[in-house]
Amino acid sequence: MIFIGVEAGSATVRATAFDERGQIVVAAARTLSPSTPYPGWAELDQESVYAAIGEAIQEIRPKLPATPELLCLTAPSDGVWLLDESGRPVRPAILPTDQRAKMYTEEWAGQGILNGVFRRAGYALLPRTQAALLRWLLEHELASLERTATAISSKDALLHRLTGARVTDITDASAPFLDIRSRTYDEELIDLLRLRPVRPLLPELDVPNGSLWSLSESGASLIGLPAGLPVHAGPFDAIASGLAAGLQATGDAFIILGPQLVTGVQIERLELNGEPSGRTVCLPRYDRWVRLLTSASGMTLIDWLLPMIGVTYTGLDAALERTPPGSNGAYIVPSFSVGGEMAPHLDPGARGRILGLTIGTTKDDLARAACEALAMQARYCIRTAELPPGVVTLIGGGSRAPAFRQLLADILGVPLHIAPQPETGARGAVIAGMLAADIPYDHVAWTAPSAEVIPNPETVALYNDLFARYAAEQLASRPRS
Repeated sequence: MIFIGVEAGSATVRATAFDERGQIVVAAARTLSPSTPYPGWAELDQESVYAAIGEAIQEIRPKLPATPELLCLTAPSDGVWLLDESGRPVRPAILPTDQRAKMYTEEWAGQGILNGVFRRAGYALLPRTQAALLRWLLEHELASLERTATAISSKDALLHRLTGARVTDITDASAPFLDIRSRTYDEELIDLLRLRPVRPLLPELDVPNGSLWSLSESGASLIGLPAGLPVHAGPFDAIASGLAAGLQATGDAFIILGPQLVTGVQIERLELNGEPSGRTVCLPRYDRWVRLLTSASGMTLIDWLLPMIGVTYTGLDAALERTPPGSNGAYIVPSFSVGGEMAPHLDPGARGRILGLTIGTTKDDLARAACEALAMQARYCIRTAELPPGVVTLIGGGSRAPAFRQLLADILGVPLHIAPQPETGARGAVIAGMLAADIPYDHVAWTAPSAEVIPNPETVALYNDLFARYAAEQLASRPRS
């Protein structure tokens, strides 16, 4: 059997074919060209995404040993895609990196609505959420909304293009308008956000595991696969990657080290009384959620710092080996994003710090301090779930650096699994599709880690002491009122 997973990002789309054992048969990718019409905006031509996916699937199609059983989709959450009654794009898609709605999240924070939304829905309002973007459209681009039949996420817009379905899955629906207990739209929350005029534009909620939809004639023409092929729109990309990482039990966690640092922990109890940050994502089981935190600090910190200190990516592992744990006293609080921090604390004014410097501090010390900062940030985010850590799996570019893997395992203090690579998101999309289609599969084969890293007990003890200092500095980096 052959399954195709499609991961449609904001800059790249990838189509990957897997066999029944979870082995990659063939993959293809296409690059997208987001635009910035005004400072802080991020948009993408919707038709260009559909065309890119069609080209990628058309490229792999002749190399497939059999007709696919399923086509499975995933993409980032947040942002908004507007479709008219015929399914045509109303305007360019607004991407998750867009900041045009920042004024509304600041207004909601000042009015106490930020706290109210977190208590009801388990997520912190950010400019990229559909709630904020739809509010902006209401006040600045009403004509677009008047031509809109459905306001939808990127993955679900792709599903509509391929099948005609206008639905959203339970993970994308978890923010911004869902009652995450009853898993229905929260009408009081919609009114709290003053978004009643857009209520008719919200798509229907799909069944918990997601339905199977038939590839339409127009969809078949686009991608070159037979009409009637079952299509599944699974969880958004972070949750799909968690599935591929083997997320199963309460306390299991994953870390995605990409441009941003994303952590997810599976939970079985809702605790919505803490400080608003991140989001709580519904899983198909009614008693399971993922506590998802996205820090603005990720590989962007490494991208910024390494050229400044003269360390290359190829030389990073060697630099980590040359400097002992603790970086000879240098340490970093990694809140360097211009927009402040989203996790573990939501604070637009948070600013990073480089501390403990002396004239003896080396470039290797700074390189290791940056990697330690990301690992400390991951530990801090995971511990907000207040659960004993289960299996922790690393996903993303950092998973390929042996010294960084060891550093992360030592700071977490638990064995670290490395997710199957590459195409982790597409793999998770296919797993979700097989579950929805009730297709038996070998879970171990599909999610088996490519490696396991065991922490060094002596280094773990050292990092436990350093983590207490890091946590205090993390709080000190936040402006005082």
